[in-house]
Amino acid sequence: LRFWHVIRQHVIDHQTTTIARELMRGTDGF
Repeated sequence: LRFWHVIRQHVIDHQTTTIARELMRGTDGF
């Protein structure tokens, strides 16, 4: 259960980082 929580948290952090990166350079695309 703990292992699954770590994996899930890692995926959430990765998605958050990707979204933040897209938003930061997304303004340049427009």
